Amino acid sequence: MKITLLGCGNLIQAIFLGCYQSKVLEDFEIYTYTPSKEKAKKLASKIEANFVNSLDNIPESEIFIFGFKPQNYQSALSDYQKIIPSGAEIWSVLAGIDLNRLENDFKDRKILRIMPSICAEINQSINLFFSNHLFSEEAFEKIFSSVGMNFKTVSEQSLEEMTAVTASGPALIYRFLESMKLNLIKQGVGERESEELIKYLLKGSADLLDFKKDDLSTLRSKVTSRGGMTFEALKSYENNHLDEITEGALRAAFLRSQEMKNE
Repeated sequence: MKITLLGCGNLIQAIFLGCYQSKVLEDFEIYTYTPSKEKAKKLASKIEANFVNSLDNIPESEIFIFGFKPQNYQSALSDYQKIIPSGAEIWSVLAGIDLNRLENDFKDRKILRIMPSICAEINQSINLFFSNHLFSEEAFEKIFSSVGMNFKTVSEQSLEEMTAVTASGPALIYRFLESMKLNLIKQGVGERESEELIKYLLKGSADLLDFKKDDLSTLRSKVTSRGGMTFEALKSYENNHLDEITEGALRAAFLRSQEMKNE
């Protein structure tokens, strides 16, 4: 099965480097293309794929993966309409370009939207996906399961709302941890030491959650003594409406994704 990567941005590179390391690409014939050539050539060399230096040389493939910047969609549209044959599948990881637009622009092609996360770099991405068409599920599972877990959403609306959590989530978690790090620095702990302590805190907390097999609320209760210091810290969060702050941040991310559709 031939798969052509149209665009080789950071996310696509992370996914296919993970696939290559997991040896799942042996079942596919991969081609890479970018207008600037550099990223496509570099990725092809890393994953033993076929670098294509011109649109005219792109082979007829069963699957085309859109991995370029969403803001370049309109400028690339006419070229890609010419090279993607009727009946081919288009797997898009473009934020802000919805199924309705893709299906109108690429009639008679089967469109699949996928929203991975940057954690694909360490094979721990959450890959949300949705399609109105039948597509090559076996190929999809082979490729994307090698870099994380796949989750089919009930609708495209759900995919876009959940992406605020799964894709923006790492940055939101890091921002929260930055606040804890700053608190340590204010206490006189060095910046490097504070960074290491916070990283170890995150790893230990995640490992404990995995080890205990409890849900988040249960484990939080188990490590909180009523009337103790952790109890008071959590009460402060409640008094300052942590849930509403988080909901507002995720809502802002979702609304931005909707604005991007019109840009």
